[in-house]
Amino acid sequence: MKKDTAIVMSCHEHDVPGTWRINLKWQGKHEISDFVLERLGAVQRSEAETEHTGYVIVNLAATQTSETQSLCDSRRPAKPY
Repeated sequence: MKKDTAIVMSCHEHDVPGTWRINLKWQGKHEISDFVLERLGAVQRSEAETEHTGYVIVNLAATQTSETQSLCDSRRPAKPY
């Protein structure tokens, strides 16, 4: 894992249809807001859980791209700003 990259560890369908909870893990001194989470979908909420983990709730229905449709299968990293 690169130091300036957050890796998608898991994806789970969230309470609201079309929304997903995406669990992230990273190395180095980062806040979850350091990463470009919008590339994962329309961000509803994000929160750090530990120094190196956090989650984001995204609405995939609001972003109709092939990248977001295959998000959980490919586990693409989210790069920082």
